[in-house]
Amino acid sequence: NGSKYSILLIDDNVQFVAAVKMLLKLEGYEPHVAGSREEIVAALRSSPLPDAILLDVGLPGCDGFDILARVRQHPTLRAIPVIMLTALSSRKDVLRGLSGGANGYITKPFEHDALVKSLRAVLGLTG
Repeated sequence: NGSKYSILLIDDNVQFVAAVKMLLKLEGYEPHVAGSREEIVAALRSSPLPDAILLDVGLPGCDGFDILARVRQHPTLRAIPVIMLTALSSRKDVLRGLSGGANGYITKPFEHDALVKSLRAVLGLTG
């Protein structure tokens, strides 16, 4: 049960965001959404910081791989687990995400179970 964990979902697809938010709430997580560069910056400056980040690659005006790099270089953000959640499924993209510091890489469409298991793993939850 993820009841006390805050998850930042960075994605601009309204329908996808609604579905993932519902899944996260059902699993007991507290989802927060950022879909634009301004919202992402605000969310990553907020307090408290999220416990994990679900990050899309294709965002308006910014690139998820660049966001990942900035998170990993930032002294306060670098320890936050990041799971890439994207339609980019080529071996090159997966390697780019993982070598860039992502803790997981899930391609869309995905099984709900895959997301739940990945989140539990990066948050150190068992069972």
